[in-house]
Amino acid sequence: MISKIFLFGILLFQFDFLIYGQLMRWYYTGQHLNEVLSLSDVFKGQHSPFITFEEYGDQTSNESLNLFNGGNLVRFKSLNTTVEENLLSLIKHGILGSSISSTSNSHSVKIESAYFFTMLTSINYAADDRNNTIVSSEIGLFDHSKRIFTKRLWRDVSGGELIIVRVSENRESFISHHNMLYSMDLHGRHTLVSHTWNSQNRSPIVASVSNLPTLKILTYNLWHNNPPSWVYQENEERWQRYEMRLRHFADVIVKEDPDVITLQEVRLDTTFTSPTKNIPHGSDGVEKVDGGSQVEHVLNHLAAAWTRLKGTRMATMQQYQVVFQPAMNMIDMNRPGQRVEEGVMVLSKLPILHSDVLLLPRELRDPSDDHQRTVLRVQLDGSSLVGSPNALPIDVLTTHLSLSERARDLSVREISRISSCRSTYNNNEKKENRSYQPSNVQLLTGDFNAEPNEAALQYLMQASSFNGAQLNCDGLTDKDNLSPFVDTWMHARMNALRAQHPHTSHEDLQAEAERDGFTFPACSPVKRIDFILARNHSSSRALHEELSVSVLTSRIVGSKPTADTEYLVGSREGLGMLDSDSPIWASDHFGLLSELRLHYKP
Repeated sequence: MISKIFLFGILLFQFDFLIYGQLMRWYYTGQHLNEVLSLSDVFKGQHSPFITFEEYGDQTSNESLNLFNGGNLVRFKSLNTTVEENLLSLIKHGILGSSISSTSNSHSVKIESAYFFTMLTSINYAADDRNNTIVSSEIGLFDHSKRIFTKRLWRDVSGGELIIVRVSENRESFISHHNMLYSMDLHGRHTLVSHTWNSQNRSPIVASVSNLPTLKILTYNLWHNNPPSWVYQENEERWQRYEMRLRHFADVIVKEDPDVITLQEVRLDTTFTSPTKNIPHGSDGVEKVDGGSQVEHVLNHLAAAWTRLKGTRMATMQQYQVVFQPAMNMIDMNRPGQRVEEGVMVLSKLPILHSDVLLLPRELRDPSDDHQRTVLRVQLDGSSLVGSPNALPIDVLTTHLSLSERARDLSVREISRISSCRSTYNNNEKKENRSYQPSNVQLLTGDFNAEPNEAALQYLMQASSFNGAQLNCDGLTDKDNLSPFVDTWMHARMNALRAQHPHTSHEDLQAEAERDGFTFPACSPVKRIDFILARNHSSSRALHEELSVSVLTSRIVGSKPTADTEYLVGSREGLGMLDSDSPIWASDHFGLLSELRLHYKP
């Protein structure tokens, strides 16, 4: 019976795909049914931790379930200290780079533990067919022309595995401990999700960050794996155009050499991979099977750009610690074995101490809110910037907010809460709690899909939004007033314009600063929707052994297409980025780079 229903479902989805083509597509609606997990609370904005090594590394119960992203959950499968040979090779290359051939006792890599989880991708369509169902999640066929879900169906299938690997690296000068998270799809292709590490004697790579007490942070919407297939129907031609765009994207980043990069619209898309089936892995000519991960595509292009522009080889996997967090899945039942996930990513030269995620509220009555959204928070160690022997945390949050104004308004309230309040994680397996204390320095970045005068942005920059009673945090009262966020672009640009035009009115300077800061669309920018917001958590907090931050500069990057296609700008009326004869910009957004001064009292 189950197989017949499943076959009927595939035929049904294929029929819809053929009729509607690209105007209709299956998405998660955000509706989940499971009494044990209470996932409905998650989609109302309740805090849900990212799979971290601290919280999930020691679970051994086959009954344990943990939320991974908007459509995927994982169930513990097994624990051991061995991994299959191809994954072991990927791990070693990712850690050692060109030193993988080293076999000396002074330079070795050891797998300390490997935790295997079954990934449950819920694409349900038969509500009464729930034998062995662990979680039921709803998908809907979304009509992009009418902005509505025309069908809502249910079913559960597996989406592959997640593998958490703890690795120790022993070198002559230091010992490093690596935490790595890999995803494996149903075709056995491994892709990197996150890689963080810490060293007993400070890794030379981390120490390469500027010793000046400044921090350069870049936010950029990657425009996922565009151009789309309906513009370039031949995979090879599309891949060539995509590679040209990512090369340019990486060149823009490497020229700026930021300490922290936050990206939105980052995809794992197993339907779009290299025509040769392989991509580079590391800086020493090794290749791996391409699983459609833009985490790996971006890292590879950054390494190549570094060599091209700086003249030296750089193993990007050794320079940037990385965390990728999918927010949603897009379902194409014409290809039931494939995965398409989209989310946000942070790359950091500074050590990543902790990461977690909040799935943001959905406004399901608004047809424009057809994507699940998330905010990823990573806590960085800024001690190397000021030469402190003790860890100095910096919170970096990145998000890609909804097209729905109502959903954005709900989301910023949740973001203000998690950035302000102490969080407590309940580890049911260990029967203990662990708390997360917000850092004094907090940076909120991303594509907000909102302009500065809209309610969502204004909420984040108003002091009244951060009153203790308004935040509803444990331990805070109406006498506690936390600092609002500051728009780094507007702050820096207004300071520069005031110095240049001291007699011009504030209103005129502000209008000019807004125009100068347009970030979208790249081919003809008309709005500013990409932001880096900064704040010191509380002006009343003691700054002894803590960092604080102030804004130095902010500028737009990636505003020009590739040099060999720049002549096409304005070559014909109506020319846009989705035209095959368009100039090649790095993205459909411009990037935003802010340089911040860090203050420290030892």
